[in-house]
Amino acid sequence: MKKTSNGVSSLSEAIEKLESAGLSKTQEFKEILEKDYEQVRKAMDEIKPHLENLKSKVEGEYKEQKTKVELTVKENPWMALGVVALIALVIGWIIGQSKKD
Repeated sequence: MKKTSNGVSSLSEAIEKLESAGLSKTQEFKEILEKDYEQVRKAMDEIKPHLENLKSKVEGEYKEQKTKVELTVKENPWMALGVVALIALVIGWIIGQSKKD
């Protein structure tokens, strides 16, 4: 059989070249992914303490705001009920208007 411009003289040789090229590309891709994964993992490790700090601040702020709202509702429950009723009325009016159209 005649050699082609790629230096392949048989079908089996061409298949072997394709397989080796595929394996080398697979290995290159795997190395790139491992490198990127390592970079992402390092970045997450660096961010983790900041996220934990932020989480504790948010939890503290949440508890503080919750306590304030609970005290306000306990001091004046009728005002809280009125606000809820007003919000429900507005939402109902908006939904009613959208169904008319």
